[in-house]
Amino acid sequence: MTVGEGLAIGALSAVFLGTVLRLVPAFQAAVARWDVLTLLPEWRFFAPKPGRGDHALLYRDSPDGSTWGAWTEISVQASRRWHHFIWYPERRAKKALLDYIAALAARVAATGSEGVEITSPYLALLNFVITGPARATSPAVTQFLLLLHDGAAAPDDFVPMFVSKQHPVAGR
Repeated sequence: MTVGEGLAIGALSAVFLGTVLRLVPAFQAAVARWDVLTLLPEWRFFAPKPGRGDHALLYRDSPDGSTWGAWTEISVQASRRWHHFIWYPERRAKKALLDYIAALAARVAATGSEGVEITSPYLALLNFVITGPARATSPAVTQFLLLLHDGAAAPDDFVPMFVSKQHPVAGR
């Protein structure tokens, strides 16, 4: 065995051992401290409340508050590159956005839309809608929409779950 083969086997063994230990609750904190680059996968197939559907985030803009453009979906899926299996820091931002969408959907499903405008998921999504997507012109007012797909229906059969209030956009 060459030195390179020995190093490769050692590195893969360390990743395997770290992945297995990350599944054991007693070792999770210790493994997380050592995994500063978050290279070890976290498997959560059987989470306490697994995802049972898909959400879509859409927005629309108005130049004057009375005429509205079409709803435009904000793609949460970024194109993957060959090196993303090693280094993919954007996954954290994508995961945070998906978590905010799921948290807002859960809040609306549990308690309705009353008072939802002051919750952190709502404010984070509003901030993302205002600052995230590139637009040809700067809108005066914007609004966003959450759609839900339960997984059992037809692929394009999304159900509107929540429509935000109209929000003025000041100098993007």
